[in-house]
Amino acid sequence: MRSIISNGWLLPPTVLILILVVVSGCGQSTAEKDKGTEAVEQTRIHSHGKSGETCFICDETKREPGRLWCSEHARYEDRCWMCQPQLEDKTRLFCKEHSLYEDECFLCHPEIRESTDEASTDPEQGVIEEIEGDSESSSQLFCNEHKVPENECGICQPQRTADLQPGEELKVRFESGLSAQKAGLLTKSPGTLNARLSVNAICEVRYNENELAQITPFASGIVKRVLVDVGADVKVGDALVEIHSVELAAARAALISSTVDLELRELTYKREKDLNAKKISSERDLQEAAAHFRNATLALNTAKHRLLNFGLSPHEVSQITETNENSAALVIRAPFNGTLIDRDVVRGEAVEPGDALFTLSDLSTMWLSLSIPADHAR
Repeated sequence: MRSIISNGWLLPPTVLILILVVVSGCGQSTAEKDKGTEAVEQTRIHSHGKSGETCFICDETKREPGRLWCSEHARYEDRCWMCQPQLEDKTRLFCKEHSLYEDECFLCHPEIRESTDEASTDPEQGVIEEIEGDSESSSQLFCNEHKVPENECGICQPQRTADLQPGEELKVRFESGLSAQKAGLLTKSPGTLNARLSVNAICEVRYNENELAQITPFASGIVKRVLVDVGADVKVGDALVEIHSVELAAARAALISSTVDLELRELTYKREKDLNAKKISSERDLQEAAAHFRNATLALNTAKHRLLNFGLSPHEVSQITETNENSAALVIRAPFNGTLIDRDVVRGEAVEPGDALFTLSDLSTMWLSLSIPADHAR
């Protein structure tokens, strides 16, 4: 192993390496040392002389009422130089263990607490001016992080919520209106309303019974087709269900027969009227022809009204006399615009007049049924 001669001394290589390491460590800047020391001091945990002993740092019940507390750095806000560097008085000694000035740290100097208690019991002496000044400055602190006064910052001082009086508030400032919108906050200008007595009541939403209908057939028969289903929106006159009805077929046949009979009675009456005018037929024959003509007219009107009572429209009735169609298909149509909210019919089912096939309701208006106590009903 080779050695190195320095200033007449023979040094082994291992010693030389150790000297270089020490020299390089001495090159660290003073600012970095101070920064590291400050970081250690900030994170240093205070200690207690007795087991189970607490102080205002670890027990919030022992903190001064109304004095703001910095939860981030575990000290009073007016003694937190990280948040309020402009308040630091470098001419006063500072207790880094308890984050108070030495002349006010009653944990290190119990005699300060005793002198303060004596001053508070003396009516002529009053409270120490410095503490009063600190309290006033505490209320005027400004939160540079959230840009609101410290005693109004809802983020740094959430514990003040329980002490707020009516009309007082805490503030949370957002970076922009978009930030507040993303947080789910909406703002609106307040308005004035007349104060009214309010009553809590159970409310039931019901269908408007003035716009509610049970769709039923007007003639018995067998369901042939169901054309709509529950939830369908229908217009007035839309077909809902088709029924095969023997009664309808008989009514159609009666209408066709009454129409033919009326035409025959009308011709007979006109012939007898012409013969009577020529003194060929008797007055009795003319009167009988007129009576039969009136009876045929009455029978035709009765057949028409029977079909109208089955739900057919006047146009459909007139089509029967023109086409002589004797169909048994009875189509049930919607009486007004609305939504089908119930169905109780299937294909092949035998139905009678009065059977509920559908329930139709106009949902554009609804009823609210309130259960209001009798002593509040007016």
